[in-house]
Amino acid sequence: AVPTSATVTVTAGALRTGGFSVPGHGGSDAFSVANGATFEMSGTSVYPASYTTYSYGTSSTVSYLQTGATNIVGAAYGNLNAGTVSDSNAGVLYTISGNTSVAGVFTVGNASSTNFDDLALGSNTLTIAGTGTPFNMAKALCSLANCGSGTVTYTDTSGGNTISIPGGITYGNLNLGTASDSNAADTFSLTSNGITIN
Repeated sequence: AVPTSATVTVTAGALRTGGFSVPGHGGSDAFSVANGATFEMSGTSVYPASYTTYSYGTSSTVSYLQTGATNIVGAAYGNLNAGTVSDSNAGVLYTISGNTSVAGVFTVGNASSTNFDDLALGSNTLTIAGTGTPFNMAKALCSLANCGSGTVTYTDTSGGNTISIPGGITYGNLNLGTASDSNAADTFSLTSNGITIN
């Protein structure tokens, strides 16, 4: 029989698509990745389509490792990776296609790759809530925020931490700790070089 509904839950370990897709069927279908688990898309895999709900634990990891230009679907992720495998392939442009939040760490590219991957934000918002160095780019290139009107916001839900901001990145708009809360103040530190705000 042809299945008419699907619930996919990555409870532990890693689900690696290996170039295949994991489509849903609409209706009440749900796709989720639990805390500590990983969902990895590679090759020509696409984001799981046609699920009604998507949920990612705050310590889960979703990895976009495709070999061609790829859209990162706007969602509330735990940790997020894009192009983090070391390879000799042509650089890949990962484009955030909707407003996106990352509870932990967002990593783009691998410093050991022959060619560097890049990120475009367009007019969307990217909110990063991790502490330490929550946003890492192997090489900071101009297309971040599409050199345009996108907004990157560094926030920290616990407060009282030092947040390191990578240098050499071009932002459309940049917010640091702009959420209204009663948490202790954070310290924002630029790690290297300068940043550009269009």
